[in-house]
Amino acid sequence: MKTELLLLAKYEQVLIPLKVFAKDIMGIELQTARNRISAGTFPVPLTRTGRDPMVHVADAAAYIEKCRGAPLQQPPPSSSQPTSPASYNKSTESQQQQRPLRFLKKKDVCAKIGRSRSSVDNLRKTDPSFPEPIQDGSGSGAILYWYEHEVETWMRQWSEAHR
Repeated sequence: MKTELLLLAKYEQVLIPLKVFAKDIMGIELQTARNRISAGTFPVPLTRTGRDPMVHVADAAAYIEKCRGAPLQQPPPSSSQPTSPASYNKSTESQQQQRPLRFLKKKDVCAKIGRSRSSVDNLRKTDPSFPEPIQDGSGSGAILYWYEHEVETWMRQWSEAHR
């Protein structure tokens, strides 16, 4: 329910245009979304208003929660107390969770952390703190996506541990 309310607040309408949903929430281009619709693999039901396909916010919220595995948590209420370095990190993380969701493909993760594709594969196998990707599709043709804020959080934690 919280995710649905957040989407309503962000888009200010009950129906989200496919182009916006594909780019903002799924992190894919409109043509990729259309290809998946044609192939019958698009993960969200569509509604048509005129010519334009739309996604209902309830379906968009269900998709996000399914990908995430749990509803989004609300950030803790802010206090007027001075910020210590430890609480600064926590507030920075909650601010990042308030940003729009952005998915990164493997090549984007590689660029962001400055590692090769095989190095990212090794991190997935050997580092339990490395974020788990979301798999779109099955088999060898599956596309992996990571939440940008989870990758950034891992980067901060990794850099702190290796100073």
